[in-house]
Amino acid sequence: MAFADEVCAPAVEEVPLVLVVEPQAPTWAGHVVHFVQTGELPDDPDESERVARRASMYQFVYDTLYRRMPNSTFYRCEKGYEEAAIEVIDYVCKRLLKNLRHEARVQAVPPRWCADQIDCWEVLVDDWCSHEWLALHNEAKDKRAQMEGVPHHQGSSNLYQFGRNWARHNKAEVPEVYDLYAKAHTASYKKVKAFSASDLDDPKNFTNISTHNKLVRYRDEGKARKGEDFNPSQGPIDPELVMVAGGGRSHGSIAIGDGLICCPLTLPEIKARQSSSAPEIRPRQRPVELIVKAAIHSERDRTKKLLAEAAEKQWELEERTELEERTTKMLEEERARNDMQNREMYELLVTVCEKAGQTPPPMPEITPGTTHNSRQASDDPSPATGTSHPGPSPS
Repeated sequence: MAFADEVCAPAVEEVPLVLVVEPQAPTWAGHVVHFVQTGELPDDPDESERVARRASMYQFVYDTLYRRMPNSTFYRCEKGYEEAAIEVIDYVCKRLLKNLRHEARVQAVPPRWCADQIDCWEVLVDDWCSHEWLALHNEAKDKRAQMEGVPHHQGSSNLYQFGRNWARHNKAEVPEVYDLYAKAHTASYKKVKAFSASDLDDPKNFTNISTHNKLVRYRDEGKARKGEDFNPSQGPIDPELVMVAGGGRSHGSIAIGDGLICCPLTLPEIKARQSSSAPEIRPRQRPVELIVKAAIHSERDRTKKLLAEAAEKQWELEERTELEERTTKMLEEERARNDMQNREMYELLVTVCEKAGQTPPPMPEITPGTTHNSRQASDDPSPATGTSHPGPSPS
């Protein structure tokens, strides 16, 4: 599919810029041709007014109908692209009209294109002062306030102009549309660097989460339908793939390209051409859905982190408890061995004293070990000194 500036090729140099009207053109084009050739208008008053107004923009050159353009240069539409060119021009004209209306309101004075049509200017001003327009304006303002991040960094330039500005500033070639869209939603053309596939790893690299989702879905759909070697940064962007990745024309335009990319097929037509084994075409998620989904993932990650920290603390506590238990057990075993050795030594001392005809000293009181390696208090309130009170003499 060719773009608007690729659809038209120069024809006769002496003639103005126009568009050839072929039999595949819309119904109104046939009425214009008939009026230009015969001077006869349709019977319907409204239709005849529209035909007469449109006819002033067309002219026959060598038995071929051309559309007259303001710059007095003529172009002829290449064969086979007539319907596509008409669709592009119709869409672009609607955007231009909307922009003219917006610019007129910002200027707050009758613009040059409306200077001699004061009645039209009055209609516009009445519309801006109406309650309906104010309600619509406030609704759009609320939606913009809910948006996280700025829409883009293009300013008043379209995507192609942003690319030319970036290329001139960096003394490089204009990137492909996919990279251009990513750059325009990252930073201004003076600050943004070359786009890399690794930039898609973090949604925070872009102005808003919606842009990141569109770029990732285009890449993933391309890999699913064209193979794992698919690289969206190489080659021109595929309008049909943009339609599939973006779930059709939400709000009248496809997901990537800011309305500059045109696809001649509708989403149902694309689905009808697919095989049963093709991946499912998912609807485009709204920005608020993406924000809620990101918030859920963020909360889930935070919960996992807290659980991991709690598990680590529990493990450290268990390790510490186990170490204390092992230490206590070792101390008790050591004290038990010491007590046994002390008893054996005392028995040996008694035996020696009996053989020597002497009275053996009393057996010292052995204090059993505790978990804190301290001596148990005896009946004597005095501190333990390692010696005990004398006991009864052995008989």
